[in-house]
Amino acid sequence: MRVVQFRVFGGSEVLEVADAVLPQPHRGEIAVDVRYAGVNFADIMLRRGALAGTPLPTVPGLEVAGTVAEIGPGVSGFAYGEPVAAFSWTPGKAMGGYAQRVVLDSRLAVPLRRAERELRYEEGAGFACAAVTAYQLLADVARLRPGETVLVQSAAGGVGSLAVQFARALGAARIFGVVGSASKTEAALAAGCDRVVLREGWIEAVRSFTGGRGVDIALESVGGDSLAACLQVLAPFGRVAYFGDASGSGPISLPAFDLWFGTKGVLGYNIGGLAAASPESWNGAANRAIELIANGAVRLAPTRIYPLERAAEAQHALETRASTGKMLLQVTS
Repeated sequence: MRVVQFRVFGGSEVLEVADAVLPQPHRGEIAVDVRYAGVNFADIMLRRGALAGTPLPTVPGLEVAGTVAEIGPGVSGFAYGEPVAAFSWTPGKAMGGYAQRVVLDSRLAVPLRRAERELRYEEGAGFACAAVTAYQLLADVARLRPGETVLVQSAAGGVGSLAVQFARALGAARIFGVVGSASKTEAALAAGCDRVVLREGWIEAVRSFTGGRGVDIALESVGGDSLAACLQVLAPFGRVAYFGDASGSGPISLPAFDLWFGTKGVLGYNIGGLAAASPESWNGAANRAIELIANGAVRLAPTRIYPLERAAEAQHALETRASTGKMLLQVTS
C-alpha cells in the first residue's frame, strides 16, 4: 500500500511517498481503508521530532475517514464496509493515517451513519482529532456552562473554527476570536465569533470587550507568551484549556501566586495521550460531538483537499499559517 512517511526529523521536505506492507488487525482492533486523512499541527510536531518516543520511520496522521476493511477478534459493533471516522495515532505508534490502510483500537472509531443523516467522508476526516479536541476542550476540560464567555486563539484554524461552533452549541453567551492576520478575520466571524481581534494588541481589546471582567474560558494552543497572556484576561474562576505549543516555545513557568490570588486555573489536554490511556473517554466524547454535527448544530467543511502525494505541501501551508479551516489529504477516490 502507499503511505507518506518520514525517515528523519526535519522540515516538510523530509516527507516521502513509500510502499508499506498492508497491516492486519489484532484482538480489539479494526483495519480501515482510508478515503481521506486530516492534516493537523500534531503531524508537524511528529515530523519535527518534537514528541518524545517517535519512532523512525513514521507515517503521520491522527485522523481518517474510510470503510471498515478487517475486524479483529473480540470486536463487535462494526460491519465490513461500514463508513467510519477514526483516531489513527497514539504516542509511539509508527503507522498513522497518511496511508491507504490503518489499523487501530476499535474504540477509537465511530460510525458516520447517524440517525439524522450519514456524514460524508470529507466531513468525517476532520472529525476524530480536530472536532473531538474542540468538543472535549469545552465540554470535558473547561466544562463550559451556558452563559459563559469564551476566548479562542487561532479562531480561523481547523480546531479553532470548530471550537467556536461547539462553544455556541453548548451555550456560550459571547465568543471572542484571536487570529494572526487580517485575512483570517472573515473566516473566524463566519465560524460564529462575536468579535475577532488580531494577535497584536488582543489583550487590551478583550479587556475592553468584556468591560474589564475578562473571559470565563480561554482555549490556548500557541504556547509561550500566549499562554501567559491568556491568564491576564481570565475572570475569577476562569479556566485556560491548554492543548498545544504551536510556537515551539517549550515549557514555561506558571505564576502560581497569580493563579491563587486571581482564583484562576490552567488545565492541560492532549488527545493522543488521552486516546492511548482512555479510549473509552475518546469514544464517549466522539459520539456526543458527532450528534451535534449530524443535527446541523456544528458544520464540518474542509477548506482545501490535497492528494496524498502532496502531503508536504499541505503541511507547509499549515506550518506557515497560510491556511484557514481544515485541510485534508485524499488517499483513495
